[in-house]
Amino acid sequence: MSTQEHIRLSIESLALGGDGIARHPDGRVVFIPFVAAGDQVLVEIIESKKKFCRGKVVEVIAPGPDREEPQCNYYGRCGGCQYQHLNYQAELAAKQQQVQDSLRRIGKLDNVKVKPMIASPLPYGYRNRITVHRLNRKIGFRGVDSNTFIPIKECKIANDVINQQLSEPGLNFGQDRRVTLRSEEVEGTGFFQANTLLLDQFRTLVHQALPSNGETLLEGYGGVGWLTKKLAARYEKILSVESDGRAVAAGQKEIPSGFELIHGPCEEEIPRLVRLYGQHIDAVLMDPPRDGLAKEVTESLAHIKQGKFVYVSCNPATLARDLSRLSQDWKVEWVQPIDMFPRTAHIECISLCSPTSGGSTDQTH
Repeated sequence: MSTQEHIRLSIESLALGGDGIARHPDGRVVFIPFVAAGDQVLVEIIESKKKFCRGKVVEVIAPGPDREEPQCNYYGRCGGCQYQHLNYQAELAAKQQQVQDSLRRIGKLDNVKVKPMIASPLPYGYRNRITVHRLNRKIGFRGVDSNTFIPIKECKIANDVINQQLSEPGLNFGQDRRVTLRSEEVEGTGFFQANTLLLDQFRTLVHQALPSNGETLLEGYGGVGWLTKKLAARYEKILSVESDGRAVAAGQKEIPSGFELIHGPCEEEIPRLVRLYGQHIDAVLMDPPRDGLAKEVTESLAHIKQGKFVYVSCNPATLARDLSRLSQDWKVEWVQPIDMFPRTAHIECISLCSPTSGGSTDQTH
């Protein structure tokens, strides 16, 4: 319920997730969406707690230097994008800072090297997959409140093929449901990736971070094996675990020699494989969903004392939490953020870790 309190605030920085951070006159932090650092804004306080408030912008009194006009007519109502009001360089800088802040504040990791954010070649028109909702013969997205339905005619971060599909009248007919639109499929994955512009560079960075050769590579949350199948010549054995049966079935279609795709939950299979092969595992790759690594997985990784550990994450908060849990056994050498999803609050990171004692001294790229 709105308190109807209106105050003028100066935006200090952007939090993980895209909300601006300002300071209430009484000292509490105020979180405000769709603002830029340096903005002077009139804000209505819509939620007031003991330690923080949430507000919405009534008026931008004086724009900060990073603000620009959003390209999308639905921006601010549609829940898909959070950064169209920022110029792209400011978005990259904000995301870089958010990764650093997560490592320091959540992970208590003060001296981690965070490499400069890798930009997408296109901040708009890059997506080759979107999921829309069909409701009452209209196509749209969920709103910023996750409940409101916003009918749309185009999506500015989708590519031309997707937007052409959105304009087809037949798409509006049929039962109310979620509909996924695709313009292309990434070769060898069995599934669709949203931004193909950075995929080759992303996979190359992961490959370069791992040891150039070894005995056993252990992969968790491996999908169809898209990240590791091409490494088969570098390792005697690759053990890749995936819980999704559809991904496993797709991945089994092309299996290189020495590659084993294992169907099962990582919280069960990774500890089992570490018990069986722990002495021989000299490379680890984990690519979990937003919830991060299961506790059973982090506990089992503590028993690997050699090689390199690469952690691919789509959530800096859970990345920081997991790296902190592993910090007694694995030291973070660097974190590389990469902007796979421009104009949104999502941040992808690749992290490289080495054992804190003993183990390999292999210097990777």
